[in-house]
Amino acid sequence: MYIAIATWRNRISPVLDNARTLLIIQLENNAEQLRFEIRLPGQLPALGVLRMQEYGVEVLICGAISQKLFGLCERAGIKTIPWISGPLDKVLDSYLAKDLPNPDLSMPGCCGRRRAKRQRRSRRSQGTQTGSKIKERSKT
Repeated sequence: MYIAIATWRNRISPVLDNARTLLIIQLENNAEQLRFEIRLPGQLPALGVLRMQEYGVEVLICGAISQKLFGLCERAGIKTIPWISGPLDKVLDSYLAKDLPNPDLSMPGCCGRRRAKRQRRSRRSQGTQTGSKIKERSKT
């Protein structure tokens, strides 16, 4: 089985449509057998899907992806795991452990991370209101 990971500087590339490099990994019995990189055509991301098909890629792990490119991957029979971010080795380890998608490796605002952010904001705003009341009391 072959998987592809969109990479940039040893991390998951933030946007697949703009990615220039795919790491192709051959897995056998959930163990890495072979690893190599391929260059993607910059102006035509759809050609990247054809390149993945040429290598027999079954799974693609990436960051953000356009609906159009996601649909092309789907029609090509490539299972896509989008909205992933983080260091390459950590993402690969999570995939091998069948732990993707994982909120700890999701892009900000994805996969439930938005709710946690809102809760923090609401706590902050409550703290600000409390601070305002304290200032008002000290003035009187």
